[in-house]
Amino acid sequence: MSDPQPDVRWSPNEPKPRNRARVGILVGLSALALLIVALLLFFFLPRGDAAPQETTSPSPSATGSPTASASQTPEPTGTAEETPPPVELEPGSVRAGLDDQLALALDDVDAIATVGQADALGIVEQLQSDAQRLSDRFASAGVDGHNDIVAYVDALGEVRADVEAGRDVGPSLQSTRDSIAALRALLRS
Repeated sequence: MSDPQPDVRWSPNEPKPRNRARVGILVGLSALALLIVALLLFFFLPRGDAAPQETTSPSPSATGSPTASASQTPEPTGTAEETPPPVELEPGSVRAGLDDQLALALDDVDAIATVGQADALGIVEQLQSDAQRLSDRFASAGVDGHNDIVAYVDALGEVRADVEAGRDVGPSLQSTRDSIAALRALLRS
């Protein structure tokens, strides 16, 4: 007789524990990592189509008149500015540009009397740096205004000394206004 054979029955394997929670966490963390990388790229990579933004804080310059306010602080003037290569213009258009620049400088001079000492010093510093370039611009306009420019620079120096000393700036501002008027008259002649 034959040995009794064990009764073999087929039975399914034991079910594996479900890892849905683990899979969900991994998918969520991967999506979060991709989102963070996308945001970093968006904020830190320069975009070629974006134009430079201007700051909203006013700064005194000969190209724009400042808004008078006691809470303004002048921007540092020690930064180097790149100047574009000179463009050949007709003397008439250079004269008109210089006249506009001097008109704006006159507005800045008027603002000095209405702002605090720190703001006034910032305006005067900007006007002085602009005045240093006037001689070349007058020459390109075909106008010999060296003596009048020197008078303007000297008048600005007096305004600066008065502001730094805390003295009345009225007389030195009037002298500066007169020198600007003389330069504008020279341009129009």
